[in-house]
Amino acid sequence: MKSTDRGQQRQTRKDAEVTKEMAAPEGQAKGMDDRHHHNHQASVAQLCFAAAAPGFEPWVAQELRELGLASREVEGGAEFQAKIEQLAAIVRHLRVASRVLVRMAEGRVEDPSSVRGLVGRVAWTVLPAHPTRIALRLTAQGAPPDRIRWVQAELLRALCERFGADRVVASAVTEAPDDVALVARLDGRICSLSVDAGGKPLHLRGYRLEAGPAPMRETVAAAMLRAIGFGGHGTVWDPMCGSGTTLIEAALWGRELPRELGDFGVDQWRSKDLSVLSVRGAADPADGAVRLVGGDLDPDVLQIARRNAARAGVAERITWLDAELAAQRFESVEPGFVVTNPPYGQRLGGRNAARRLYERLGAVLARRCGGWRAAVLVPEQELARALPFRDLQLCSVDNGGLKVWLATGELAAGIRRGHARTRRP
Repeated sequence: MKSTDRGQQRQTRKDAEVTKEMAAPEGQAKGMDDRHHHNHQASVAQLCFAAAAPGFEPWVAQELRELGLASREVEGGAEFQAKIEQLAAIVRHLRVASRVLVRMAEGRVEDPSSVRGLVGRVAWTVLPAHPTRIALRLTAQGAPPDRIRWVQAELLRALCERFGADRVVASAVTEAPDDVALVARLDGRICSLSVDAGGKPLHLRGYRLEAGPAPMRETVAAAMLRAIGFGGHGTVWDPMCGSGTTLIEAALWGRELPRELGDFGVDQWRSKDLSVLSVRGAADPADGAVRLVGGDLDPDVLQIARRNAARAGVAERITWLDAELAAQRFESVEPGFVVTNPPYGQRLGGRNAARRLYERLGAVLARRCGGWRAAVLVPEQELARALPFRDLQLCSVDNGGLKVWLATGELAAGIRRGHARTRRP
């Protein structure tokens, strides 16, 4: 069977699974009124994709379900359907997802005319009226390099005809708030066009303008909380909190990211409504259901954490302890959650120093946190075995380009070392 036939069959199966896709049928009459078509796109549920780091797909799908959105976990993220006017709220509620892509059009690209037709089916009337730039990024599979280059060149040509050459660029980076990030996906001869609703990676929340050494990405912190079952209630302790990311993410749990922290790309779109989502399971900030405690040895880093929390509007909800690990004291009636990213690498001065640190951490956790759930980022799997996990699970994680391991499980009241289960990354 030819590769193009296989690609067409894959597309047929996909169309059967998702019935409310955004793109118009490929055989749509050329005389169809564009404005009517685009208004229709804005008013119905569209196919969307929430991208996630490898291993984080289940937690992104869970986030979407908590927003009342049916989702399907797939490799690299989760598919869901949403109306365009919901997207501004969606990107402000998702915490583990790295991007949200909205399918705008899809079809076969055989010649320049078919490429121009594909670009014409994008719902430009719901996007910024006068975007500063259209930033096009193309990914491909099942296509030879010369075809990939041809498709990219024709897409750029069609966009230039519509917007002018000075407003179109081949780039994965947006600069102005009203830039449109257009993502093309070429699979054989089938090309899809999607718009990045965030306009930027979603880990750029806007509150962490300062950071200590080796900061953790916000999406990784949110995934760590998800991995151990945190749901907006209980005690969360980060004994090596650094710039405060884990605690700020816990404080923002289930709530919309404050608009004061900055805009996302969808905020410039002409069809949005921040009030259309009904979020289930979020705790009332005033109900005292969550207690957040962060500690660190470095008072300067702790001040950074305080300022980041203040920018996020959650400073009063977090207790900060300027103390060494064993000296951090606080009350907790029921077992809670330990979420932390201990220092590693050059910050510790070698493997022996790292081993001693994890043994100290393990001793404190065994003495004080039996029955708690813990999520700890470790640079090597062996270091996780110094911690008192009753049932240790390990998952490979990309933390800003650095490969580390996420160790999760329930803590035992005593050091108990054993074999870990390694989860599929």
